[in-house]
Amino acid sequence: MTGKSSFDWRDFLKLAEELIDDCDKSRLDEAIKRTAISRAYYGVFNLTKQLAINYLYFHAEKSAEDHKRLRDFFYNYANAIKENISDSDYKQLVVFLNYLEDLRRWRNECDYDETVKNLDAKLQNALKKSHFILNVLDKFKEFSKHS
Repeated sequence: MTGKSSFDWRDFLKLAEELIDDCDKSRLDEAIKRTAISRAYYGVFNLTKQLAINYLYFHAEKSAEDHKRLRDFFYNYANAIKENISDSDYKQLVVFLNYLEDLRRWRNECDYDETVKNLDAKLQNALKKSHFILNVLDKFKEFSKHS
């Protein structure tokens, strides 16, 4: 293989969606749902981190602390630009950060807890929130190209 292509983190979200397509046909139903939530989180986390590094000069340390550091970085960023963006855009950024936090919490539950309450609802919400985050990231990248 020649050259190295960069991984498309959106593929984790696509994988999550493919996993649940055949979920009910498998005896590994719960494991598939837990894995789908985990992959959805890591997809949007890594896309968010990539955007922060490429556009906002975030420095990733490649440690577990990057999850909290990235959310804190964006909270600070949102507050710093609050006066320069519309109320609607600011609210969307806050929702984006809250959704990222929800996904992180659910990912931890799915990966570490023996029992996950409301797994089906969390799975559906994880996919919806992941797509919302993708839309915000795409909007931010488009805005950055023109500013």
